[in-house]
Amino acid sequence: MDEMKETLNHILVNLFNRILVIEEDYLRNNGISLTIHEVHLLDKVRESETKTMSDVAKALNITQSTLSITAKRLIKKGYLIRERDLEDKRIFRLNISEKALESLNQHDIFHKDMINGFLKDIDVKDQKYLLKSLNSLVNFFDKHYKTEY
Repeated sequence: MDEMKETLNHILVNLFNRILVIEEDYLRNNGISLTIHEVHLLDKVRESETKTMSDVAKALNITQSTLSITAKRLIKKGYLIRERDLEDKRIFRLNISEKALESLNQHDIFHKDMINGFLKDIDVKDQKYLLKSLNSLVNFFDKHYKTEY
């Protein structure tokens, strides 16, 4: 691998790992006692149209049993509500609680600050090129590594 590719690989790997650690530290320092994976689960429930266990698991690219374990923990902590579907009793739907909304608001602030801080010194032309480059990376993963993201 040439130097530019090695540098890019190092930056991407380091960036991915650092963002998760920094994000979790930020949340903890702002009174959120959840793991980053728990917060991302709550975020996917909030975004889900159906809020079914299977759709949320698919969106997170995890099994339903893994989702079930984490969901039970979040229900006990008061962040999630699990309700049986009124029409089809076999289906359970997840909803976030008011307590979860407070955590997700902090999570949203972190992401907003991260993006604003990152883009503030990059001119619009370079922002468009950056977006095009990152989309190219996403497309590569979509094409070569099948996931449900």
